[in-house]
Amino acid sequence: MRVRPPTCSFPPISTGWPTRRKGNWCGTIAGIVTGDVRAVPVGIYAKAALEKLGAWFSVHGKIAMAENVRAALALVARGEAPLGIVYATDAKIEPRVKVVGFFPADSHPPIVYPAAATAAAKPAAAAYLDYLRSGAAKTIFEAYGFAFLPKPTS
Repeated sequence: MRVRPPTCSFPPISTGWPTRRKGNWCGTIAGIVTGDVRAVPVGIYAKAALEKLGAWFSVHGKIAMAENVRAALALVARGEAPLGIVYATDAKIEPRVKVVGFFPADSHPPIVYPAAATAAAKPAAAAYLDYLRSGAAKTIFEAYGFAFLPKPTS
């Protein structure tokens, strides 16, 4: 998902990205912020989507990499970056950003949050996993924009 501050305009391509801009009401990072495309899941998904859509070559020099998705979202929310690529679920709970687009679901690998107990897990872990599969948990997940997988994927 791409987000931006509600009143921020897109910077011109010729500004030399990623750079810091002084005195710009629209932010200090002249580019697109996301997680580190080499190590942070949101950045890895962002790069995959941009490659699939044929845009990576033209934007890779404009990417400012954050240490995690919440850091990227915070930069956009504070107006320090004009654009961000973050998860829809994170953007949904941040009132200071406006969603300006979504990547097609088939443009990146599926985003799945697995949960499992280790062989050495305490009995409470099994009860917690049961709760995560429950209707009550499903309602909460869906309220925050998550799709619910009723059965394990593997």
